[in-house]
Amino acid sequence: MLEGLRKNLPIKLTSLVLAALLWGMVAGQKEVVRQLDVPLVLPVLADSLIYLSSPPQAVGVTLSASGRSMLWLRLKPPRMAPGFMPQPGGEAVSLRLREEFLDLPRQFQGKVLDIRPSVLNLQVLPVSEKEVPVKVVVGKEPRHPYRFAEGGEPRAEPARIVARGPRERVTRMPWVRTEFLDLSDATASGTREVALESGDSLIAFEPATVWVNYEIEAWQPE
Repeated sequence: MLEGLRKNLPIKLTSLVLAALLWGMVAGQKEVVRQLDVPLVLPVLADSLIYLSSPPQAVGVTLSASGRSMLWLRLKPPRMAPGFMPQPGGEAVSLRLREEFLDLPRQFQGKVLDIRPSVLNLQVLPVSEKEVPVKVVVGKEPRHPYRFAEGGEPRAEPARIVARGPRERVTRMPWVRTEFLDLSDATASGTREVALESGDSLIAFEPATVWVNYEIEAWQPE
């Protein structure tokens, strides 16, 4: 049997290689449709500006091309780079994503069938900073027989922080509060690190946490 396999072995191997090459050529010419997540490249804003809502990091692009042409997308992944010039403080800009914004390999020969989302609503706002006081919020006070000592109510350190975000929103901030502080298990004076609470993801605090000092004493009702 082995002698039968070895007979005309070079011819058999050559035929096998030619068949594989022919199959590859035919398969490479077949039209395929593929959807890719293409990175969205927008201008990096100056520190004095901020997007009202964060743009998506990528967009879905559906392409049609031969299998061979699709291989170029692996060698040089495409990206979406629209020519968007930020205008701070203006109205929202509707940016339509078009085929010409796609940075594709020059060897790629195919069609763009769809881009999702096809429109981006972008708005750029000026950034402002403001120093505001910190309000400590006690969710649960010490349990009997303990209580806050006279003049020992919780106080924040630092007592004032810097809020940074869209100018109109920061300007309206009278203060910032801490997250609920649970002291129901406290039996002695101490210090705890507490985060600051923000209902606005565009506003950041410096520092992001404060130390809350409190004084506790034991007592009995008279």
